[in-house]
Amino acid sequence: NEWPIEQYLADSDVSECIVEGIDSFTFKTSKGLLHITSVFSCEASLKDYLLLKCNTISRKNLEDGQKFRTLFFYSDPWNITILKAPVTAHVYTVIFKKVAMAQSLNHLVDQQTLDAKTRKILEKALELKKGILVSSSHPSVTYRLIEAMARKFDQNELIAIAAQGTGIRLDKHHALYFYEENEFDAPLMFQGIVSVFPERIIISNVSSNNISECLMVNQSVSSGIIAGIRSLSSLDAFEQIERTVQEQHKYWTSKFIHRRIYETFSLLVHVENLPKFGMRVLEIKEIAWSETNKAKINALVEFRPNPEDPDGGDFQHSKEGASFFKESLNNSEILRYTDVS
Repeated sequence: NEWPIEQYLADSDVSECIVEGIDSFTFKTSKGLLHITSVFSCEASLKDYLLLKCNTISRKNLEDGQKFRTLFFYSDPWNITILKAPVTAHVYTVIFKKVAMAQSLNHLVDQQTLDAKTRKILEKALELKKGILVSSSHPSVTYRLIEAMARKFDQNELIAIAAQGTGIRLDKHHALYFYEENEFDAPLMFQGIVSVFPERIIISNVSSNNISECLMVNQSVSSGIIAGIRSLSSLDAFEQIERTVQEQHKYWTSKFIHRRIYETFSLLVHVENLPKFGMRVLEIKEIAWSETNKAKINALVEFRPNPEDPDGGDFQHSKEGASFFKESLNNSEILRYTDVS
């Protein structure tokens, strides 16, 4: 075997492997940890293996330690994280982790997190690369919905993730992670994102540190943006962004701020964990552009809790539906959407 590491990764009992440099390997099995040495003859051999395993990565990306300190890829059934100096003491530290698949939107329908019509709205928004802002009072709930939506991405698309920690995990996709460790990182982080021309951008947490860059990034790249934000409702998320940008850019007019939000995000989705009933999408609102040259918020979906209902409540849909949905469908497709139960 040209790559001796493969015989260990092929063992069904191995769930994780940590490669530190070229001469330290740790494999995690049900029986404990297995340590071996000298699997790769030199650093060049390790590089060649990573380039083969992660076939969408370029040698330039692998060697560019300033722009890409962390790379993340999927090679069935492994999530592969590549850490590079100065993040690690070694030139490369590589972590192979066998993945448990994130739940799909269909799974969330089965669990009554959302209904079939709501799933259709999200799927169409993803297909058209519309911006989606997902809000919740608990980031972990936000991440679960973002991960489910990300499973609709084409597996050949390059995804750029603006991350805080490792909250977002993707299955069978190729992603570049960009980390924001302090308030001065955001501009450089988004410059790095723009430089790779991703088809999709995921922003794990919209905050006061990065909100301006979030609203400007799609001026440079035509990418579908999904972002998470901590808030109490979708309207609160919108107002939080508007208020923060006004404080940071006093010369930006209200019309300009509204236009940037409107051009970045088409949907506001709020999701929470309900006591006894679990995760529910509580509301989806569409950001539209009004005749008065301001963004207006239209309600599309609302979950109405009912403690006496064994399902916890029911989903109410507006009759108008999402404007982007109707504009992209023909009449027969609109009828099929309306008939979804």
